[in-house]
Amino acid sequence: RPSGTKGPVAVSFAAFEDYYAREAETWELLALTRARVMWASSPAFQARAEAAIAAALRRPRDPVKTAADVLEMRDLMEQERPGQGVWDLKLTPGGLVDIEFVAQFLQLKHAAAGGPLAHNTGDALAALRKAGLGDDAALAGLEAAWRLEQDLSQLIKVALEDGGDPEAEPKAFKVLLARAGQARTFAALKTKLAKAKT
Repeated sequence: RPSGTKGPVAVSFAAFEDYYAREAETWELLALTRARVMWASSPAFQARAEAAIAAALRRPRDPVKTAADVLEMRDLMEQERPGQGVWDLKLTPGGLVDIEFVAQFLQLKHAAAGGPLAHNTGDALAALRKAGLGDDAALAGLEAAWRLEQDLSQLIKVALEDGGDPEAEPKAFKVLLARAGQARTFAALKTKLAKAKT
């Protein structure tokens, strides 16, 4: 929320627009790429909120500084919350956070020139690829990796306690996990996952 955790829960449109025009840091803009209106009292209010979000994201910015800020933020996250092994699909190198940072950075980089904006990471990568705003093969690989890691992450979250290790689970669960990852075997899934993270 604007002004951080100590700021007000709700702000006026004017305060929102002013904050994102003058004070917001790059990490806050990365987060704003995921913003969407969940409920509105009227279609007009929703349209105004969506326009305010888009205006903040489409403001021209220095792509070199933005890239440096994103790398600095990712390094800080790595120091404070390092990944916990190959099955930490969120925080390990090549995991969901890295893919999300790429999608968010590319949206910020190209938004001022009319580049696509999408709340969903997979949709954002597909839209960026369609618009030719990145290497086609790289974006396709990131989109496939994101979908694989999302599918596996959802199953792991539902089936295992936090920090649970799929390697220690019964064969039936490994078969289910392999199926979710569209791999023939658990071993093949591990290979596919390792390749997706590179």
